[in-house]
Amino acid sequence: MRLEKSVRVDNVPRVMWILNHTAARKFEIPMLRELGYEVFTPKIYPDDANFRSASVDYSEDKNLTIPPDDLAVLNKADWYRGAPRKAWEIANKYFDIMFCIVFDPKGFEIAARRFQGAMLWRTYGLAGNNTYSKIIETMPFYQGVYTAIQALGKRFWFTEGYPHLHKVEPDYLASKTVFLPLGMGGASDPISAEWNGGDRRILFICPDIGFNQAYVEIFQKFKKDFRGFPYAIGGAQSVKTTDPSVLGYLPIEEHRRNMREMRVMFYHSQEPNHIHFHPFEAIKAGMPLVFMGGGILDMFGGKKLPGRCATIEEARKKIDRILKDDWKLINKIRESQAVLLDPMKAENCTGFWRQGMEKVFTKLAESRADAEELEPLPKRIAVLTDKNSIAKARALALALEEGAKLANEDVEIVLTIERSKRAYSSKPIEKEEFDVPVREFSWRALDREAANRALVYAGAARPLTLNSYLIPDDGINHLQDCDLWVVVASEVSTPILPIRPIVLAPDTIAPRFRPGPQEIVKMGQFGLTLAPEAVIVDSQFASEELIHCEGVSARNVHVLPPLPTIEVAPALDVGEEAKAFVWVLHPLSIANIDRAAEALAIYYHEMSGKLKCNILLSEAYQTKLTDDDISNVKRNLTKAMRRWNIPRRRYSISELLSERQLRRVIKESAFLWRPGKLDSDITTITIARAFRKRVVAAHCPVLKEYAGNLGFNITWTDDEDPNSMAGNICEPARDHSLPLAPFKGREMSIEDCARDYWNVISECL
Repeated sequence: MRLEKSVRVDNVPRVMWILNHTAARKFEIPMLRELGYEVFTPKIYPDDANFRSASVDYSEDKNLTIPPDDLAVLNKADWYRGAPRKAWEIANKYFDIMFCIVFDPKGFEIAARRFQGAMLWRTYGLAGNNTYSKIIETMPFYQGVYTAIQALGKRFWFTEGYPHLHKVEPDYLASKTVFLPLGMGGASDPISAEWNGGDRRILFICPDIGFNQAYVEIFQKFKKDFRGFPYAIGGAQSVKTTDPSVLGYLPIEEHRRNMREMRVMFYHSQEPNHIHFHPFEAIKAGMPLVFMGGGILDMFGGKKLPGRCATIEEARKKIDRILKDDWKLINKIRESQAVLLDPMKAENCTGFWRQGMEKVFTKLAESRADAEELEPLPKRIAVLTDKNSIAKARALALALEEGAKLANEDVEIVLTIERSKRAYSSKPIEKEEFDVPVREFSWRALDREAANRALVYAGAARPLTLNSYLIPDDGINHLQDCDLWVVVASEVSTPILPIRPIVLAPDTIAPRFRPGPQEIVKMGQFGLTLAPEAVIVDSQFASEELIHCEGVSARNVHVLPPLPTIEVAPALDVGEEAKAFVWVLHPLSIANIDRAAEALAIYYHEMSGKLKCNILLSEAYQTKLTDDDISNVKRNLTKAMRRWNIPRRRYSISELLSERQLRRVIKESAFLWRPGKLDSDITTITIARAFRKRVVAAHCPVLKEYAGNLGFNITWTDDEDPNSMAGNICEPARDHSLPLAPFKGREMSIEDCARDYWNVISECL
């Protein structure tokens, strides 16, 4: 991660406390204020059951000495899922430190990339054998967090609320520990005098019984252990239950009354690294707490407290005595349990907080000093493409260049083109044709061990689980001088090594529909790229396919206008009367060859068709096709023509070698024929439009969406019915010399698209 000079505009100590836990806020915000910090608190938090103890508080806004307009931007941001660049620019102007949790890994990654201050991962402990490192190392969606932590270096802190949490974590977390104890607001001033215990029931807190399996098991065990005892179950329930003992969500006054009147609270947990807040609330309220030993309460109060129990049987006996008015035991528990609040009192926590925050600031100052010695460099974006998608990639590069210019941002765009593997295409690229800097590259496969080393050297270490990864080899430094890779790939058969953030801009989604030997739809092509920052598509159909069939997050998919890859001819220029029509055969549409050949047979043998059919093998995916692959396509085509007895003089088969050739062929043709199944390539359609040529195309949802949006006139044909296909050839074959009605729709330019594309890409930088 690149070091950047601080853009702080003043020296006022400020903290972003990006948590919404109500009880934690009541202690930690006053503590930060006591230490001299202004504090920003988030106003948006996830609609998720895990946030059942969360709330929003605006009270600190009045203490922030930042402009109201800037504060308004901060308040509108969703910091958990990833705030926009504008919000981070403001945050970097006014704040040094950010407390956060890892809820949405992408949000954490964005924060690590954008925030220039210190990031404090606030941890309160996990239940069972779970650890924070296990989460980010073993759960695929969280592995980017591991990378972000490594890249933060001196600016990252594992901020534990209890002093032993780091002991179960590996060194990369444990060595970054700062202990900021979790206290309790009002722990120094308990309200135990208000408790009366008139309601002779056990209060047991167990939220989310309706769907959280861990709490379901806790609830069932409690009911079994305390069968025959009167009890009430507190805690918010996201799913309503039918058990009459479950109280569900209660207004605060009713909750306080229960804490005041219920006879005893039982706390079950024996977790050494995790504790809930409600046992402390009971103690503060003066309610007797009967709890199981072995957990954090032992660390706070030892093993001799009267309310502590070693077994459930012991707990049953003590609770039975309490419910039967054994006030001697009740008072003994109440008088002794106050010691459990001692570590939660502000006066016992302040020293740790002061010392911890000073430690954080010292390291942050060192990091900023390192950054001050560096010369500022403009951001650089690489647009990667194979030769088939050059037109789209060039348009995208130009759009980004224009978008950055409009946004007044200093960004370099580099168009990087994959070298061809085929002999005939091995000539050097004419770089001056592209109007942007151009490099060539080849995909290089790395095994897992080599990939791991590469990530470590690049400062992007993360656990890898697959056996092979691709890295772009540009002959310099594998494009590591670029801050973002935008991959205009039509297909990713092997994951790209995530050394840099990656944006996918698939040129087509046709590979999803390429039939295999058993006509099986091929799945998962795009999902193989690890956690892209964003996916850009130019049709709603493609968006829905990626979201619903490949599991791409809807939040990451952006539908933008199709980029203009071809300049539209200013006037009709047909030339000599055409003697042929052209069928541009996309290799991925080869499945419909036989029906197309049958349609041609009907056209020639039954409809007396005169125009020759020139079949042009498009250069699509040429970097993945070998010479043998191309020969096989030609052989299959020839077999189909022979099967339907089509004379050789009625058709030709040739390879498409350049866009210039494609333009010439379409210009000289009577019309363009596209009989292939789900062929969404828009280039040939656009060229035909430029030369005012008719187009006959098989039904394709993506193409229909393009046609609707861009005003193309296309005659749609049924790709399952050769008779219909032949009939659709006849009309343009007969009328191709007649004037064609003007195309409808507005011509899009690079400038028209620039802002839309830049707005998406710039959020990923």
